[in-house]
Amino acid sequence: GQFKPRVLRVVLIYFKTRGVPRMKEKMFANYPDVVDMRQLCEMLGGIGMKTAYQLLHEGEIRYLKIGRGFRIPKKGVIEFVERGRTI
Repeated sequence: GQFKPRVLRVVLIYFKTRGVPRMKEKMFANYPDVVDMRQLCEMLGGIGMKTAYQLLHEGEIRYLKIGRGFRIPKKGVIEFVERGRTI
C-alpha cells in the first residue's frame, strides 16, 4: 500500500538533526522494550492503526504475534526509523 510521507518525515527530521551519538539509547526511552500496536502508532508520530498494520505485514517492522495480538520490539521500531523510510 501507499503511505503518507508527512508523519514519519517529521520524526526522522527531528532525530537526524539532533546529532546525538547515543541516540539509540535515548530514542523512545519512555517506552517498554516490547510495545503494542497503540504504542507503535504513538512512536511513529500518531500514524493510524491501518498504516501500522501495513508496515508490519510488509516486513518494514519486525513483530511477534502472540495469540491475536501483535508485539513489536522497540529495537525493530528504532531500526525502521534509522533506515529513513517515510510513510
